[in-house]
Amino acid sequence: MPENYAELIAHYIERLRKPETSEDAGHSLEELEFLDVQALPILQQYAVSEKDEDIRADLTEIVWRQYRRPESVPFLAQMLNDPSRKVWKAAIDGLVALGTDDALVALKTARGGASAEQFEYIDEAIDQIENSEAWPGLK
Repeated sequence: MPENYAELIAHYIERLRKPETSEDAGHSLEELEFLDVQALPILQQYAVSEKDEDIRADLTEIVWRQYRRPESVPFLAQMLNDPSRKVWKAAIDGLVALGTDDALVALKTARGGASAEQFEYIDEAIDQIENSEAWPGLK
């Protein structure tokens, strides 16, 4: 694995843009987690700055699904403010999957500026974390 993760991640993101290589590129980005956690902040940085909402959503999901690290909570909280429904829903899913106290605080904080649609999803996410024993498969 090269030390310059930014170049490697940029390469895979460019491959995500092409239908014929997007699936393989997504798998390659997911596999970075198994090789080195140093890729995490770089993936987060690309997700925040990416213009394509599908790629932002994919990167957001990769961050929480593959890494499941509590230090991803600020990133996921930031992605709750994304204008794309795909992206903020991926961020909500990630916060629920982490289920930490910090994730719960991030969701409760986001309620204040949430749209009516977001509010419904955020309330359900809060309920899932607060009552995780009632939601099979969490934690």
